[in-house]
Amino acid sequence: MAASINAAVSAISAKFKVAQKTEFRGETTLTVERAEIKDLCAFCKDTLGFAMLLDLSGVDNFGAEPRFEVVYELYQMETDTHLRLKIAVSEDDLTVPSVIDIWPAADWHEREAFDMYGITFT
Repeated sequence: MAASINAAVSAISAKFKVAQKTEFRGETTLTVERAEIKDLCAFCKDTLGFAMLLDLSGVDNFGAEPRFEVVYELYQMETDTHLRLKIAVSEDDLTVPSVIDIWPAADWHEREAFDMYGITFT
């Protein structure tokens, strides 16, 4: 499993700007640019095989700026590989590109993030 996550991270880093990579208890998280999230998600699904969006959630870091994060939990079934993507969302601009056309399961999750945090998915 480690080899496949390392290959995925390398492929992502070669094509997209990764602001931060963290590893904790065997889980890999990439913090990426909000402007690239839709293209990155499509790349993860179409090229890297992350066919399943397990979860999409909002995080409120009250008192910090940017205040919000949107977190995408991806899964590649063939290699049992998990990948977490995060983007920062400022309270001044609560718009994020929707990924419903990539993973239809994002529909309910995006609505929940809007209801809870006011994040609008375009």
